[in-house]
Amino acid sequence: MVCLIVSIFGMIVPPLFGLLGTVFGMVKAFDAVGKEGKGDPAALSEGISESIVATAFGLCISFLFLILFVISLVKVLSNRKKK
Repeated sequence: MVCLIVSIFGMIVPPLFGLLGTVFGMVKAFDAVGKEGKGDPAALSEGISESIVATAFGLCISFLFLILFVISLVKVLSNRKKK
């Protein structure tokens, strides 16, 4: 049961939040291009930076939960072998 909860909340939800942040950052970047015509490199890079940070954050949290998932899976499997 713990493995299921960790896998759902740890490996599915954070990448989706990272993806959502990526979308918001790209919308911000394209909004800067739309307002400026060509696009101000500073405003464009701000939106791209926001999207990359959001993606990295989601992936880091997901990797952390992947490690927790593997640890809990090993514990469950070792407990089954003892029985």
